[in-house]
Amino acid sequence: MIYTCYRFRAHLKYLYHMTTKMVDKQQKRWRKILYEDQSVPDNYVDSSFLDELQKNLHTRKYDYWTVCEQSGEVTQQISSLGLFVVAYVYMENGWLSPHTLFTITTTLTCIGYLLKVYIDHYYQDTTSNRTCMYSRNLLKVYIDHYYQALPRQNL
Repeated sequence: MIYTCYRFRAHLKYLYHMTTKMVDKQQKRWRKILYEDQSVPDNYVDSSFLDELQKNLHTRKYDYWTVCEQSGEVTQQISSLGLFVVAYVYMENGWLSPHTLFTITTTLTCIGYLLKVYIDHYYQDTTSNRTCMYSRNLLKVYIDHYYQALPRQNL
């Protein structure tokens, strides 16, 4: 009899503890924080969980062709660096002479310039204010400076 009375008292204490816990739970508002014990399971999600959700607050809208142009500029810089490294390795190993490299780069520069002039003329681009004389002088300065930087061969 004493044992059942003791069990009954323990059961009453447990019920009292659970009801006060439930009352505390109802009175205490759940907050979306991790550093405080809120007497709920770790995977508990309140109905107010998504109330403060804000989607795509600081997203930027990009124009497709602008992104293509800018990525082309980055790719061009990386390719230029790769070509420089390849030219350096070839000259260091003696597979390419500086004079051959000078001839190749000067020829490709002239072809690229003529192609640009042709495209500007074809599309009638008037934004370029350069004259042929200015471009010729610029090319001459480029070739002179580049040629002077070449190592001289001992005769």
